[in-house]
Amino acid sequence: QTIVNNPAVTQIIENIVKKTDGNVSYNATTQEFSYTDANGDSHVINISDLVKLNETVTTVTNNGSGSYTYKNEAGTDVVINVVNDVADNFQTIVNNPAAKKDPALKKAMIEEAHKADKELVDPLLQFRNWGIPLPGNWTTADNCAAFGTDYFTRTAIAKSNILVNAGKETKYFYQDLDSKGSRLNGSKQYTLTFAKGNLPPVDGFWSLTLYDKHHFFYPNAIKRYSVGTKNRDLKYNVDGSLTLYVQHAEPQGDKKANWLPSPAEDFCLYFRCYGPKQSVIKNQWTPPSVVKI
Repeated sequence: QTIVNNPAVTQIIENIVKKTDGNVSYNATTQEFSYTDANGDSHVINISDLVKLNETVTTVTNNGSGSYTYKNEAGTDVVINVVNDVADNFQTIVNNPAAKKDPALKKAMIEEAHKADKELVDPLLQFRNWGIPLPGNWTTADNCAAFGTDYFTRTAIAKSNILVNAGKETKYFYQDLDSKGSRLNGSKQYTLTFAKGNLPPVDGFWSLTLYDKHHFFYPNAIKRYSVGTKNRDLKYNVDGSLTLYVQHAEPQGDKKANWLPSPAEDFCLYFRCYGPKQSVIKNQWTPPSVVKI
């Protein structure tokens, strides 16, 4: 429609008609083209119909990870891989002899690489900046150890937790925030409560691990870095639920058995389910919210 209504297009066609000795005419008042057939009958030329008869109607399908598929004029599926194209173009630039010999260009490329690392990669250390959002501000990834061309998630995991198992072996949930969206910090106290019968559905075991703001273990007096299946002395509530306590100061009484020590500054939580059942793999089961008390 934009092409049909473009004055420049109309002007071009009008100029062609004026220079052609034929039976095609243009009415400037109605802005219509017409022609006279062999029988002397006049017919209006519908430009829009002509365009539609010659245009290609296709559907572009998003395959994910920067890949798209569409059908060309011959009806053949064509795949466009944006990520690979960008990578190939960058490789072409890097291997360009002129770039290798140009100190200014080389300097600019190095500076941009450092800038990209600082502005794009560094933020991926924070779990809240990537992943699939889940209830309670948890995030996860569904393609662990099977990234394909999903270089974003591959980079994020390499930056934030080095390596992961395949999803059917281990499911991971990440947390930087409490239930209200505030950053987890040791100046506050938190709880995670599993309702009765709603512990992680796993064939193996589960664990909740705490890391400091640099994603290292937090050294603490009781040398406890995670809680989960391995802790045989966890104390359950009267109603059968299980509450875990995440805080810097040691809690009183039976709560100590369920205590995960935190530093006095920012920290993050990492929930692992080994041998996850389908409800975990499909994100139908998720960890409880981290509630500030």
